[in-house]
Amino acid sequence: MNHSFSIAVSRRQFGIGVLRTVGMLTLLLIVMVGCSREEAVVLEQQKVFDSRQAVSAYAAGADAVRKSQQRWSSAYALAVQSKDIDSIGTRVQKDVIPPLQTYIEQLKAIPTQDPMIEKHHMALVTAYDALLSDFQLFVKDLNSETYNENRRVLTTALARFHRAQSEYMKAMSGIYKDLGIRVTESDKAI
Repeated sequence: MNHSFSIAVSRRQFGIGVLRTVGMLTLLLIVMVGCSREEAVVLEQQKVFDSRQAVSAYAAGADAVRKSQQRWSSAYALAVQSKDIDSIGTRVQKDVIPPLQTYIEQLKAIPTQDPMIEKHHMALVTAYDALLSDFQLFVKDLNSETYNENRRVLTTALARFHRAQSEYMKAMSGIYKDLGIRVTESDKAI
C-alpha cells in the first residue's frame, strides 16, 4: 500500500510539475510576444527612418539636376518658336539634344536607396531615354517634306512622356505623403 501512495504522490508531483512548466512556458510566450511587438515597432520605425533618409538623398539629387532640366526644356521652347524648318532642326540638334543627354546622365546618377523610389525613378529615366530617341528621330532627315510627319510623331511622343512624368509625380507624391513629408512645387519638377 505504501507503494501505491508513492505512485500517487509521484503523479501529483508530476501534475504540479507539468502545471509549473506550462505556466512558465505561457509566461515566456507572453514575454516573447511582447518583445516581438516591440521589435516590430522598432523595425517599422527604422524602416520609416531609412525611407525618409532615402527620400532626403533623392530630393537632394533632384535639386542638383533641376537646372539641367530647365536648360533643355527652355531650349526646346525656343527651338519650336523658330519659323524655319532648318532652324528648328538645327536648334533641336544643337541646343536641345545635348543638354537632354546631360540631364539623363545626371538623373541616372541620383541615389535611389529605396526600392519604391528606384522603381518610379527608373520609369522616369526610361521615359526621358525614349524622349531623347524621339528628338533624335525628329531631326533625322528633317526637311519640308518630312516636317509634318516628324512633328506629329514628336507631338505623340511628348504626350506619352508627359503621361509618364505625371505618373511619376503622382507616385512620388504618394511616397512623400506616406512618410509625412510635405511636397513643394519645386519637388514635383524633376
